[in-house]
Amino acid sequence: MLAGLIAFRGSVPEDVAEAFVAQEEAHRATEALEEIGDQYPDVRSYISHANWHVPLRWFAAFDDSERILTEDAGGLRIRYETSLASGRQRLERALEILEASWVDEAVTAALREVAEWLEDFAEDGLLELDYGSVARMFSDDELVEDRTAAEVWSCLEALEGGDIVTAGRVFAALSESWAGLRAHEMAN
Repeated sequence: MLAGLIAFRGSVPEDVAEAFVAQEEAHRATEALEEIGDQYPDVRSYISHANWHVPLRWFAAFDDSERILTEDAGGLRIRYETSLASGRQRLERALEILEASWVDEAVTAALREVAEWLEDFAEDGLLELDYGSVARMFSDDELVEDRTAAEVWSCLEALEGGDIVTAGRVFAALSESWAGLRAHEMAN
């Protein structure tokens, strides 16, 4: 919770950050995190989050068949669930594909960061990607039709097969579909 508070404050423009999280509160949260780190150096967060969007690189750990569409009081939601072992294997394969391709190193490094984050978790763990409140930014039809994990893998498999045109087309479509949500991060 403390890390999320600090990350959220850092994700909004400084001139409005104070309205959401006062500098004094952010400072106290930072001190509390440092104290926890000093007392319990092996403690780490089991949650990675992003404001206003789901980073495309996170989908590489999942297969489309692991997509779960549910409805609750807040409306339709999407989440993916897989075993940690399967998620790690997919990320390793994705990294191999990216490292063998023309893709910018920054893309590969971002995916490598996700894979490294998962290294210390128990092999028999469960890995979940939940759209959370981001789901409310889609219409019901968009959520029903959303197949981002499948599209990420379509792009990766096109790269693996040397089909740069298809990979570029799929990536451009994915980027465009999520760009509107990323714009909320800047606008808010």
